[in-house]
Amino acid sequence: MAKNRKRVRFRGEKVVDKAFFGNGYGIAVNKSNTALLEKLNSALATIKTNGKYEQIYNTWMAGK
Repeated sequence: MAKNRKRVRFRGEKVVDKAFFGNGYGIAVNKSNTALLEKLNSALATIKTNGKYEQIYNTWMAGK
């Protein structure tokens, strides 16, 4: 997966219309897949700490 990371790019318009997401965003994980949940939580914690989450949010979801 790490070698594919450089190929992932966001495309399209910013997502700012509340008709799509209401007042929030979420990621669904099958409750029996605890390994995936741990990986997602770890990745989210990392990008929140290093500032990447805010960059992604401001670019694609904040309507700026």
